[in-house]
Amino acid sequence: MITDNYCTKIFKDATNSLKPLALSVVVYKKTK
Repeated sequence: MITDNYCTKIFKDATNSLKPLALSVVVYKKTK
């Protein structure tokens, strides 16, 4: 059984990895 802490950790890891990606997309669109 997956605990809430495990899900929260996965979610935080995903969010942390998506932040720089979203930031680079914004920068890319502004410079284009």
